[in-house]
Amino acid sequence: MISFLVEVLTYPFRRRIYGKSDLENFSNGIQKYMDSMQLSTGLPAAEGFNNYVGARISTSEQFSGVKAPDGKPISEKLGANTDQARDAKAAIDEALLLSPSTSRALVNFNADIAAVTALIQDKDANYNPADVVSFLQGVKGKAVASITKQHETEKKALLALFDPAVNLGFINNLKASLGGEPTDDQIKQVKSTMVGELEKSQTKELAAFTKNLDEPIKKMHTEAQKERDRITFLANLYENNKKMRAVIDQLAEDNKQKDGSEVVVALNGNEMSAKFKGINVKDLKTMETVTGRSINMSADGTFTMKLPNRFFSSSYYRGGLNLLKADMRSIAQGVKASGYEYITMSVTHKDKDHALVLAREAYEACRATGFDASKITIEVNGKKMTPQEIFAENPSALQAANAQGDLYATKSAKKSEPVPKEMPTAEFRELIKARRNAAEVPEQQEEEALNDQVQP
Repeated sequence: MISFLVEVLTYPFRRRIYGKSDLENFSNGIQKYMDSMQLSTGLPAAEGFNNYVGARISTSEQFSGVKAPDGKPISEKLGANTDQARDAKAAIDEALLLSPSTSRALVNFNADIAAVTALIQDKDANYNPADVVSFLQGVKGKAVASITKQHETEKKALLALFDPAVNLGFINNLKASLGGEPTDDQIKQVKSTMVGELEKSQTKELAAFTKNLDEPIKKMHTEAQKERDRITFLANLYENNKKMRAVIDQLAEDNKQKDGSEVVVALNGNEMSAKFKGINVKDLKTMETVTGRSINMSADGTFTMKLPNRFFSSSYYRGGLNLLKADMRSIAQGVKASGYEYITMSVTHKDKDHALVLAREAYEACRATGFDASKITIEVNGKKMTPQEIFAENPSALQAANAQGDLYATKSAKKSEPVPKEMPTAEFRELIKARRNAAEVPEQQEEEALNDQVQP
């Protein structure tokens, strides 16, 4: 009776906290604390553009598969000490030069990567990891466009050399260098083989460059998602649980004193936004769900939560307050916020039917908080059960749970796709610009004259 009265008297307050709208959007608080998010992943892609420049075909000597009519390498023929050989070689090398536009793109790429790296390494910097991923996608896009344009330019220049209407002098020099009075058909064969080798090399170069960037961007996206999980979990505890708010406040203060400096606030002036920076789930010596139920976390990462007696706290299970659902999601979020991709939810109750009810709630909580169905294990009274077995009496509920999980995954995946024009934000661009300026590398514009200092 006492439990029932407490439930009724506190209903308006708890309804606001645990009501359906909050549970459908369990990550409401994340925007408020966005500047608590940080990345630790480095950028092995920093040398990507330099590697491209070093690996590309840039001189006639690199056409190893191109042979003269007598079977000798063309590089050997063009290395002869004759004016015709020197002129033919110089013409090919000039066609393969790195263009001023590509040189500018190289400077910009290296400066952007250096600026992002400096930002990530700055523990006091406030930024949204989604901005980092978005910015790197933009950097990659511009670099790929520049390399593609370079490929088109050098291929066009190489083909033009073999056009007798434009470069008869080159063709005559090449014939003289090859020796043996090669026919026009033999010269066409040299051209075909040379262009073929160039195209093969270009395809390989672009694939290597793209892979070099895609891998760290993918890792950053994964880490950014883990950061969102961490902040979502802490934000929900901080906003909805007075005891946990005090625990987190103390951790934030301890971190501030440990660093010997004040926490840098967000650009929007929201002093709370960096509250969770440097706070991990494992740092919480005391842990409760959003409803105030204790969670015990062992050294091996096992989370344990004791549920109330369903006869003395019937409203916990059957009321419109969603308390059980909120607690199930809290513990699933806690596991996810700790960085785990796999989760085992083990429910125990002497009443098998009730145990299945708890198992269904556990599975739904795992899917709703972003766990992939293939990475969820549900144990009921010590026995592993498939989702189909657990939801045998209500398969539509399983479909709904999986649909919600798939929706979560879809929204998460979209964060790694090309983003709207408003991302990265103007504030983030200013952070990058400031770091570029500090390194004295302002962005190179297309109309600027830039010496071609970048030569292979």
